[in-house]
Amino acid sequence: MNRNFTIFRIIRLAGLSLVVATLLAFVAGVQLANAQDSKNAGAAVFKIPDGYMRVPVTDFRGALMLDPKKPAGMFVTYPNDNETTEALHSRLLAFLGPMFIHEKDKPKGEGSLVWTTKSLPAHPDDGEGKATMNTYSGANEEVQVTIYERTTGVRPFLYGYFGMHHNPSKSDDAKFLDDQGQGVKAFDKLWKSFPK
Repeated sequence: MNRNFTIFRIIRLAGLSLVVATLLAFVAGVQLANAQDSKNAGAAVFKIPDGYMRVPVTDFRGALMLDPKKPAGMFVTYPNDNETTEALHSRLLAFLGPMFIHEKDKPKGEGSLVWTTKSLPAHPDDGEGKATMNTYSGANEEVQVTIYERTTGVRPFLYGYFGMHHNPSKSDDAKFLDDQGQGVKAFDKLWKSFPK
């Protein structure tokens, strides 16, 4: 009887080991699939700053992070297959602007928003990447979308910061980056978390 009990325990342990091994293989397979999924696998490794929440966006590869207390956010994204970074830049402006600028606030007769764009100094380790500050000024709000391009690493990608001020100003207005691309600590933490 003792021998049968021992055999039963061995069979039971072997069965449990098989179940555990199967589960581990399944989980590893799922993680590998996610890592290889071109929609989610990116060129950037970074840390999301405290206080920002990541939100799912289906039209962009990478991450969109929002400040839950202010009309502001950050992004790290890279081009789709056969898409240039310039085309992605335009898509970002077309996507982020309407988050804050409502149809009733757009100037009449314009098909798309008109942005004022100026160059900024690139961040260290961005390689040949360019940086631009894009500003929309409307009757009820001002929106800033700052976009940096990083060309070092596996593939080029874009990252940046965006925010809105009300007109007249309100207590929950977002901070804007200054003419040197500085002034928002959370954004500094984001881009400084990229590997050198």
